[in-house]
Amino acid sequence: MPSFVTTFWTLTVSAGLAGLVFGLLLPRASRALWAASLGTAVCGIGVTALLKQYAPGALDWLLADAVRAWAIVGVVWLLSLAYNLATCRRRTERSAGEGEGRGKPALA
Repeated sequence: MPSFVTTFWTLTVSAGLAGLVFGLLLPRASRALWAASLGTAVCGIGVTALLKQYAPGALDWLLADAVRAWAIVGVVWLLSLAYNLATCRRRTERSAGEGEGRGKPALA
């Protein structure tokens, strides 16, 4: 394909810029999206390993229908995203300054 390299770099740069803009303009949504995605991936890997070890028949049943397996992953991801968006808060002045030694001095 003659235009593969150009298309590849165009997609790479545009995806990087879109991610940067998304992260800068919507930092809480970006954090929630990353946490939901990574959490779902780690949970999926763990559940797959447990099913492979202790219930291989259940894993075979789940993998027999790709639509059902991806639907379960999608539901877990959506629930995780909703939870992360609901619990994602801005840093307050108190929590932002706790690690900097502010506050009352310790008595000797």
